[in-house]
Amino acid sequence: MSGSAERSSLPFELEAYLACGLTGLTTEERDAIYRTQELVDEICRSIGIKLYLPKNFTDPLDHKEVSPENVFFTDRQRVLESDLLIAMVCRPSFGVGQELEIARNALIPIILLTTDGITVSRMVRGIPSIMEIIEYRDETELRSKLPIAIQKLFANVSDQKSFASQNK
Repeated sequence: MSGSAERSSLPFELEAYLACGLTGLTTEERDAIYRTQELVDEICRSIGIKLYLPKNFTDPLDHKEVSPENVFFTDRQRVLESDLLIAMVCRPSFGVGQELEIARNALIPIILLTTDGITVSRMVRGIPSIMEIIEYRDETELRSKLPIAIQKLFANVSDQKSFASQNK
């Protein structure tokens, strides 16, 4: 898979959901998480994947008018409409845990992103799903590792999409 040119020849578009804790962050944590989210979005776009970022629609600070029920149903539906869940698991988050379980129940492949030195719970690492775990030190390493992990999972997602489109 060489990039978006190859991807665009497919009869369908791939979509991913970026799960990330957004509640209770300090300004510094929020800035760092937003930078990483933008990088993940850039990487996904570069290989032809449309990434849904909840921060743009249901962020607890930027979208205070969205009720908790609407956050739940909106984010749940977006996970279910995705071909891939990418979860930033550098810090504990109840919401990310729910999104992981929604993806697992729907047989949606998962990529866990964490920085080196962070211990991700065994419960999360043990999710019985098609999953890749990426540990990275810096932006350069994330740019290198994320496309490889997506490529590993892509054959599975591609097969599922092809099967579904042939059996409609």
